[in-house]
Amino acid sequence: MSAGRENTSEKMMKYGIYSVQDGSRLVRILIGLFIIVSIVYFLFGRKSSHDIKAMSHDTNKQSHDVSKIHEVCEQSNHGNVINSGTPPNSHTHTPHPQSLTVPAIPDDIIARSKDMLITTGSITAQDCQVFYREVVPQGDKKETVLLLHGQSFTSETWTEIRTLQMLGGMGHRAVAVDLPDPTHFLGDLLPRLSVTTPVVVVSPSMSGRFSLPFLTESPDKMRGFVPVAPVDSDKFSDKYESIQVPTAIVYGEKDKRLGEWSYRHLKLLPNHRVVVIPGAGHAAYMDNPTLWHTVLYNFLNSL
Repeated sequence: MSAGRENTSEKMMKYGIYSVQDGSRLVRILIGLFIIVSIVYFLFGRKSSHDIKAMSHDTNKQSHDVSKIHEVCEQSNHGNVINSGTPPNSHTHTPHPQSLTVPAIPDDIIARSKDMLITTGSITAQDCQVFYREVVPQGDKKETVLLLHGQSFTSETWTEIRTLQMLGGMGHRAVAVDLPDPTHFLGDLLPRLSVTTPVVVVSPSMSGRFSLPFLTESPDKMRGFVPVAPVDSDKFSDKYESIQVPTAIVYGEKDKRLGEWSYRHLKLLPNHRVVVIPGAGHAAYMDNPTLWHTVLYNFLNSL
């Protein structure tokens, strides 16, 4: 009887036929492997998936942050707009061949700026006493840059953040004036400062009351224009399209009122670019002087 069972078992093994017990054992093994694989996936697979999503999120965030520094060009009916953030009402963006936030200012210019001598003086323009500060670099001068100021600032602001010194280091004569109460006086001011060639005007905030009338009335006397969220930009918007003065519109990313408001009007200037200073407020040049000076450096070099 035992021999018969063994013969039967041997025959079953020979022809690939297994007993019920062998089949049950195989099923138990497969179930065990399935359980082990499930546990491993639960412990490690979900974490890996989460890490991949986190990496994807971080990559997208980094790309977004980088896009705030690298400029893009907005093609519009009014010209090319360079932007280091996202201008309001923007649409399609493509890379612009000329950047205002790169290249960085060379080290030798920064070194020269530390030796710039600032002189002061006072002149009379339209019966107003005007105090000014200036730097005049040695050798051949490049552009003459006239620095105005906003309501809460004075000409001293441009020495505190070293804009006067940096412009001198770049080889430009730079003059910062304390603005008086009367408007429309820049045309009389410039010859009294011995400025006889077209000037680059830097005009933040309140100084728009001085610079914008000068821009629209005497564009031939301006070599370039750098408005920083100026007031009264809407009052001259009907004249902008005929003005060809090279312009770099600058405002802070957080300046949602006057910054964006002035941009909507100034973008009508056909020969303009716009730089949005990341994380900056209304006085954008105060929040990031390094980027501000880089923008000036590249803008002036483009003239």
